[in-house]
Amino acid sequence: MKLEWDNLTSAPTEGVSSSGDQFRTRLGYFSVHHEDFGSLRFGKQYSAYHDVAGYMDNLIVFDPDATPIFSDTKDGGFMGTARGDDLVTYRNSFANLNLSAQYGFEENSPGNLTSPGSSNVARESNYAFAASYDFDFGLSIGATHLVNKVETVDGSPTMNLDPSDEQKITTLAVKYSYEAFKVAAAYTDGTKAHETDYLAYGFGNPLKKNNYADAQAMDIYAEYYFSIGLRPYIYLSNVDFDGDTAATKGERSIYSMGLSYHAAPNFIISGEVRGVEEEDLGVTGKRDDTISGITVIYAF
Repeated sequence: MKLEWDNLTSAPTEGVSSSGDQFRTRLGYFSVHHEDFGSLRFGKQYSAYHDVAGYMDNLIVFDPDATPIFSDTKDGGFMGTARGDDLVTYRNSFANLNLSAQYGFEENSPGNLTSPGSSNVARESNYAFAASYDFDFGLSIGATHLVNKVETVDGSPTMNLDPSDEQKITTLAVKYSYEAFKVAAAYTDGTKAHETDYLAYGFGNPLKKNNYADAQAMDIYAEYYFSIGLRPYIYLSNVDFDGDTAATKGERSIYSMGLSYHAAPNFIISGEVRGVEEEDLGVTGKRDDTISGITVIYAF
């Protein structure tokens, strides 16, 4: 059994309190384990999809983009891509081969388990499968597929989702570690899973709306962990949207550089600078900007 909470001060997300803080449940689950038959886990937990897509879960200040682990800058609870809500998961390993599956339940009441982007989009059900293989020389490869069945609460299309629709994600990922060096890369094919308005940023354009759209995406991450606790890293991402309308077509690229200082196992200070470029995404033309942030983490 595990219970874990956190509090985001000056949280860059919607739905925060008037003080700018956000207290939330990170994890809350119980599990049963058998040495031969594997484990079952129930509750809010890291998903089976995350077992492979989580190869890209290395950033602290901002989140990955091409691999949509933390949808809409939240914790991936709705789509079950990271710390999924109301999940049951099964995991088992056979030597170096790892297998996992998940099922996500429908909301307890209409609109209770809804998309961070719109309270009008609710989950009907969710499932995913993942398989990975860990080689003895530091290389891991994996594949995962997720389907999130949704419905709109009022029966009208919302965020490019039909009243009854499916969001689908297939991710192929690889990671390699050698001593203090680590690199990871992923390719993701998504159906109405990537969001067109990154971070609800909009580049100040009122005509730009946030939609779930079809996309093919790739990202890569690399870091070096110095013995003194410094961890410089880079992250590159490209999402090619190919929806059916002008609002769901275009391209978004991200270039990030960051530095984390692990002062102690439970105390991390991180800073990141991220360049965001968009072309014909939602509105015609090119847009670019640079965002930056600092995150301080202290775990009790």
